[in-house]
Amino acid sequence: MPNKDYDTLHTPAPIGDYRNAALREFIRSASYPYLILNESGGIVRTNAAFDRLLHHQPGTFDGSPLASLVASQSKKIYFDGLRDFLSGNQSRGLPLCLVRRDGHVISVRMYRQSDLLDDSGVKHIIVAVHDNVDAKRIEQRAEQLAERIKRRANDRIRALEKELEEHAQREALFRESQERQALAFWGAHVAWWEYDADSDVLTLSSRIGEVLGQEYATGVFSSEEFYSRVFPDDLELARTTFREHLDGQIPIVDIQLRLATGPDAWKWVSIRGRVVSGRDQRASQRMIGLIQDISEKKRVEEEWFLLFHHSLDMFAVLDDNGFFRQVNPAWERTLGWSASEMVGKPAISFTHPEDREKGQKLLDTLAKGDIPPLLVQRARSKDGSYRWLSCLLVPLDDYDISIGIARDVTEEKEKDLQLRTLNQTLEQRVLERSSELQKTLEEYQLLADELRRQKEYLSEAMEIGQIAYWEYDLATEEFLVNDAFYAMMRTSVEQEGGYRIKAATIQKRFLSSAHPGPLAACMARVPDANPLALQSFELPVVFPDGQPGCAMLRIRLEKDEQGRVTRLYGIVQDITDQKAMQTERERHEHMYRALFESAPMPVFIADGDSGMLIDANGIALQFVGKALDELSAMHYTDLHDDKSVDAARSTFQKVREDGSPASVMLNLRHHKDGYRKVNTVARPVSIGEKTFLIGIMIDIKASKEELDLLLRQK
Repeated sequence: MPNKDYDTLHTPAPIGDYRNAALREFIRSASYPYLILNESGGIVRTNAAFDRLLHHQPGTFDGSPLASLVASQSKKIYFDGLRDFLSGNQSRGLPLCLVRRDGHVISVRMYRQSDLLDDSGVKHIIVAVHDNVDAKRIEQRAEQLAERIKRRANDRIRALEKELEEHAQREALFRESQERQALAFWGAHVAWWEYDADSDVLTLSSRIGEVLGQEYATGVFSSEEFYSRVFPDDLELARTTFREHLDGQIPIVDIQLRLATGPDAWKWVSIRGRVVSGRDQRASQRMIGLIQDISEKKRVEEEWFLLFHHSLDMFAVLDDNGFFRQVNPAWERTLGWSASEMVGKPAISFTHPEDREKGQKLLDTLAKGDIPPLLVQRARSKDGSYRWLSCLLVPLDDYDISIGIARDVTEEKEKDLQLRTLNQTLEQRVLERSSELQKTLEEYQLLADELRRQKEYLSEAMEIGQIAYWEYDLATEEFLVNDAFYAMMRTSVEQEGGYRIKAATIQKRFLSSAHPGPLAACMARVPDANPLALQSFELPVVFPDGQPGCAMLRIRLEKDEQGRVTRLYGIVQDITDQKAMQTERERHEHMYRALFESAPMPVFIADGDSGMLIDANGIALQFVGKALDELSAMHYTDLHDDKSVDAARSTFQKVREDGSPASVMLNLRHHKDGYRKVNTVARPVSIGEKTFLIGIMIDIKASKEELDLLLRQK
């Protein structure tokens, strides 16, 4: 009989032992936000993407509790769900609101990814932060993960199978030397099993309790007792595999399935074995094999696969010679090359010829065992074009591989080139301008800045509002209000005696005595209103300090199937300041028109999309000899002669596209002299989503005459 103490077996290092190092590097460089927590919810480390998400500098949160980042409205959710989240019991993630550096609150969902051990063996938890998760894409990639894990597990199983075959061949030797047998299998984290088909008895080694739990500590089962503990979805696989092996259809039992370890508790195990005697006579057949707990391995490999395949950054594993051993799907999305087209080829072969020297130096530095610096180089796409990639290589010396992370920075490079070109062009234009034109442009810039400031003041004044929420109980005729309501009405809950207040008290305390009926009228109209519509009413109010004001009451209601009002709620907004700002805005509009009309040179305004003239000041109308209604039917090119039309069109088009001012010499129609040469300064102005082009004309002839007059006077 086999030795019952045959419960220790040394297995090779599990696949993916380099993951701790790889995970740390991946999280640090990933474009998605990640953070590492300890088991009490403290932040151990964050990556750059998480710091950018909250507008903080790198390392700001290291050592801080996660609770310090959570907004007040999410505190209860955080403290109630933290324990389940850290233990992995929340598969849908933990929804939280986090506070950015500027005070804004953002909504995120945190997902527990995997565990990570630091150098001292302390367990940390990797957490991914997402705004949205594409469930279908995750499911598809999870299927790919399962296939890859299956291949790796098969490799592992084949290794153990080979070892099992060697043990079967030396069975007699093992029985004679139980001590050598125990040492050979020491520390394997597996248990052996033996099945006698004649007596239908399955015997498990004494170590089975450590592997699968005390549910299996008895160690002796019938085949049906064992099958009753198999997960229902795996039962057919187990029965078929053992039956086919006993019938001689397959050479070995090699399966992975789930076994019950308690109520609603399951473990993934790998079962391998073979017939060692009685192959010719089934009644006396005897099988031996190994059973191993692979739950943790499957979880780690699944999480590694998800991190590797779902990254937007390009992630690769390279050997010591710089050849690709594995690449993630981001490479194909960016460059068009599939994994099969890249794996087994040198990374330098995809580099632009002009950048290969830099790339080779990077590989040489890696070969010396040093971490190379960040390198920006061009990589060839499948369509023959080149993309700029920011590349980082990190060596993992213990495994003779390197982890490569790349990011597409083509757009950033192109924008940088465009910016440098634009700066050079602008500098050249500045040098070519005359001092007189520069002075005129500066005066116009002052005028435009003043107009823009006035517009910003008006926009800010219109956006400022005080809003409070309320609910109305139809049965008690009471309003339920919040602190914001009392703050808006310039009082407090302590002064008013609570958050519930009668409608009659509202009328008496806050509504104008000159208008005693508006609130009652509003309430009377509400039951007949459309539940889908938002009812709005303006009410005159009197603040507790005696100051009059005005409030906007917005009401929404809910009705049941019989048409009865079941709920009444809404907001109230103090619009006293808005009323005052309306008067101020009208004054600024008059000021803008006065500045426009008082400009000392012709000014035309055209629609930025169609180019049709829409306005002009009085000097401009006198210059061309047209009335405003006549001018409104003209295109800006109609103001120039044939020689200037192309220059005018190209200049205004460039101003429209670049969003920056430009100047050009044009011949402008004059009501007396036919055409006059003018220096035209064109500038775009955006109001909301609409763009207008302002053209300021400087009459060269008039300026020359004024200069000659000044010279003669001197």
